[in-house]
Amino acid sequence: MIQLFHVSMAYQPDQPVLVDANLQVEKGEFVYLTGQSGAGKTTILKLLFCEVQPTGGQVLVMGRNVSRISPRSIPYLRRKIGVVFQDFRLLPRRTVAENVAIGLEILGLSRREIDRRVALVLKQVGLAHRARGFPPQLSGGEQQRVAVARALIAEPAILLADEPTGNLDEDTTRDIMRLFGDANARGTTVLLATHDRRLFERTGRRVVRVEAGKTVFDSDIRLEAREAERQAAASSVGRRRGGEPV
Repeated sequence: MIQLFHVSMAYQPDQPVLVDANLQVEKGEFVYLTGQSGAGKTTILKLLFCEVQPTGGQVLVMGRNVSRISPRSIPYLRRKIGVVFQDFRLLPRRTVAENVAIGLEILGLSRREIDRRVALVLKQVGLAHRARGFPPQLSGGEQQRVAVARALIAEPAILLADEPTGNLDEDTTRDIMRLFGDANARGTTVLLATHDRRLFERTGRRVVRVEAGKTVFDSDIRLEAREAERQAAASSVGRRRGGEPV
């Protein structure tokens, strides 16, 4: 579903953001991308959304090489991707409901179905009473919830979330994370970037850490390595026992 092979990225020639980054996310996975601010998490998400192009390596999204995809094809790929941007990117002159509905309008759904889905998702994020309001009238936390609603409403194949709970209180954070979990349970592949360890500790979900532009830790790899070591140790003990005199 998502693959990065030896990816490098630099916004300036002498300022690399990603250096030999590797990542593979299977369909239906829920993966946390963690690391300090500036580590390269946001750049990885931008690459997957075709907002920027890698300067080296390959990035594949749903089997498409984003370096070779034509500009005309990018909007069609993005229709299958929901994004919660760190800076929200809401349209200030459109109401909350209109901002959330944009993706469904692009997909060509009927007005009745759009209104039904918008009402449902705004209720889920606790903003039904703000449907006719405008983004500048909302708090930062409310704007973030609008961004979450917009990303989830079209039931995307992939959900990319960049610090989606940064402006939310503990109770709202729990509600939003439950919505992400529900989307994942319905088949959406989720890649969530955060520096907040509280979001992923004790969840049992996969965690990939990025440092200085490299993926330096993957909990799946660690678990697989431990299992291989355990099996090797068990096999070694079995051989020793088999060779002991009776």
